[in-house]
Amino acid sequence: MKISLERLSEIAAEEFAGADMELDNSIREDFSQWAHNAAEHDFESEDEVRRRLREKAQEKKK
Repeated sequence: MKISLERLSEIAAEEFAGADMELDNSIREDFSQWAHNAAEHDFESEDEVRRRLREKAQEKKK
């Protein structure tokens, strides 16, 4: 299923509202780029989007 860029942004905001990490500008830019690319992708569900966002956040913490 396609998920709109607007909804991807909402999901990301929900995920990071409770995150331990503070998002600096470079991380925000990375996620913005990811969301634009992801808008072209077919996802199984919004849960898959959330899982991928969490994985991306874990990569950034390293």
